[in-house]
Amino acid sequence: MERTDVLSGVCAALKALNREALQQTEDMLFSAWKRGATIFALGNGGSAAIADHFVCDLTKWTQCSGRPRLRAVAVTSHTALLTAWANDESYEAAFVETLRGMWRKGDVLVAISASGRSENVVRAARFAKGSGCVVALCGFGGGELARIANAAVVVPSNHYGVVEAAISAVCHDLAERLRVRCATT
Repeated sequence: MERTDVLSGVCAALKALNREALQQTEDMLFSAWKRGATIFALGNGGSAAIADHFVCDLTKWTQCSGRPRLRAVAVTSHTALLTAWANDESYEAAFVETLRGMWRKGDVLVAISASGRSENVVRAARFAKGSGCVVALCGFGGGELARIANAAVVVPSNHYGVVEAAISAVCHDLAERLRVRCATT
């Protein structure tokens, strides 16, 4: 089996990202902050960890004295609720059912899926798009998730390690961009 040079792959993927999609994503998240909407993030496995980390950065990095805080929730952090829905309904329905209890019209979902094909993430995106906005962070051409999303940042790679590392870097970049915009608006 041939070894992939992940570091070179990540660098190349980040250079090739669609900057317009990044700007569109930033604008959607900034707009959510301005109107007091909640940003929800979710994913499976490594993408779940990225979602949790992104929410931490969004809520902590964007704090500005005298300004409202950005509202963000990592759906994947609600372990008891997720596993209850997965057990009682199905794993494919767990994210949607968890979102139903927290979602308000105008909220934003950041759906992270390396492949863009995770059924539970795709179902959550379909649900969210009905009354809010969906941002997709994915690779492998974007899959169904990118087609559903209002904005999609698609990492140009078919290697899970490259895609996940690049998405993590994108999340850090977005949090930094939002930090600056929240402080100067």
